[in-house]
Amino acid sequence: MPSGAIPTPGVATPLPPSARVANAAGKAISHAVLAGVEGTRQVGHLGYWFLVTADRFDAWLYGKRAQVVSVFAFLTVVVTTVEQHDNPRAPLFTAVTTGLFSLLLFLLGVARIGALRGDDGSWSFGLAADRVATAWQGVAEQFSAFGDMKGPEQAKALGRGLMVIALVGLALRNIALLLSIMADEFFALTVDVARSIDETMMTAGHWALGAGLILWILGWLRLRTSPESKRLLLDAREREQLRAVASALPAVIDCSDRARTLELAGRIGHPVMKALLEVLVTWQPRGAENEADYQASLFRKLRREMPGANPERERPIGDRAQGTNGRADLVVSDSVLIEMKKGLTTTTAQRALGQIQMYLRAWDRGPVMLLVCEADAATVQTFLAREIEEIRRRAPVLMVLAGRR
Repeated sequence: MPSGAIPTPGVATPLPPSARVANAAGKAISHAVLAGVEGTRQVGHLGYWFLVTADRFDAWLYGKRAQVVSVFAFLTVVVTTVEQHDNPRAPLFTAVTTGLFSLLLFLLGVARIGALRGDDGSWSFGLAADRVATAWQGVAEQFSAFGDMKGPEQAKALGRGLMVIALVGLALRNIALLLSIMADEFFALTVDVARSIDETMMTAGHWALGAGLILWILGWLRLRTSPESKRLLLDAREREQLRAVASALPAVIDCSDRARTLELAGRIGHPVMKALLEVLVTWQPRGAENEADYQASLFRKLRREMPGANPERERPIGDRAQGTNGRADLVVSDSVLIEMKKGLTTTTAQRALGQIQMYLRAWDRGPVMLLVCEADAATVQTFLAREIEEIRRRAPVLMVLAGRR
């Protein structure tokens, strides 16, 4: 517009070239930022979906992870052995099985990362540190439990561990094998170090696999004829019987009344609940300062005195999407879920009731037991007894007072 001209109403005043360029650049940057935000959001949704999927997959495999990993590794090793003999230069099936095995390990690894979150899906450094400390404590307990085992049990456990390590090592060696073949085929490179490592892993894996198999067979043969071979794992009918037994017991059982508790255990008529009450009557943890200490103490005692019940600690249950996700303190015989509380206050009592009701929505394999330590019967009657009686009308729940008081 010429200098001094008066703009016509309703007509846009044209911008100078520099302003138009700046305006276009601003719009481009704005669109790029919005696209970046949307892309990040989509990636975030995808990452969250993958994390939840890995978490569900891991929970589905709970108690069977080692077996599943071992089976996949075994199939991978067998395919590789056959294909190296018949078609060593184009191992198609070796690549497929190795890829599936690697994906399995990756999903389990992602689930381990997801386990650092809280039950509500939140992340925090303190929670992650607590989870890592619990995992480390679990490893220490495994070594402690190995020391408490008898000779045949140690031989079987060591043999099983050697076989799993050997199979996983032999399966992962396929990665080096495939990389070596690709380097030779596409780049005409022969990596002597890779081949040397491959041969060493193959030899060590076969020796470890053979030694593990021999140890496992010897331990299994010895345990087969021992009194400890009795198992306390239940089928569906026996779990229903256990639920009925739990519903018929008193709502509150005080293990300080030793004679009364042993009399109850004697006339129960179910081996799992009878053995569990006998363990709780004689359980006197020493040096326990918090709930984690109590859990570890009882876990060790259950593994010593009820090995056939396959006691588990920190077992994941429920579904995060349904609001029933959690970790059971202890599970016995894949049937009895135990939630442990140390001491009893208004706050801990309300939290315990909330957890019990959540577990009842997620747990259908047997009764739920609230195990309270460092609390007397009068306090329990004041805070929890009436509520537990009310819940028992709908589901098999009982409360046991045990441990140091």
